[in-house]
Amino acid sequence: MKVGIIGCGAIANIITTSIVPEDNGIEIAYFFDKDIERAENLASLAGGVAALDFDDMVDNVDLVLECASPDSVKHFAPKVLAKGRDMIVMSVGAFMDVDFYQKIEKIAKENNVKVHLPSGAIVGLDGIKAVSKFGLKEVTLVTR
Repeated sequence: MKVGIIGCGAIANIITTSIVPEDNGIEIAYFFDKDIERAENLASLAGGVAALDFDDMVDNVDLVLECASPDSVKHFAPKVLAKGRDMIVMSVGAFMDVDFYQKIEKIAKENNVKVHLPSGAIVGLDGIKAVSKFGLKEVTLVTR
């Protein structure tokens, strides 16, 4: 499976360095970022390509992973889904906009594609929920 990444910061770096060394059928092939130097640096780690053209990247992958921002989701997700590509969205806050959520849901259904929403930056929330039944009184969650 060929993957293209939008946003080449800390999250993309962790994902790329975790997946690249393994033989798991996943090839992170394209990297797209508004800062081309960041895309080039990450692409060199993975043996991939820093994409200068977003549409070219999407045309050549099976899945797009967004690791940028809610604004990036709003800008790029409709294009990715309309081209018939599945997408993993890390910046799930974009879907707090109900109109945008409904728009994406419609595009995904029309193109028979899926949008995957992992825990992302608030992964600690799953752990908090898991231990909440044991008398948890207070939590401090710091995200960066």
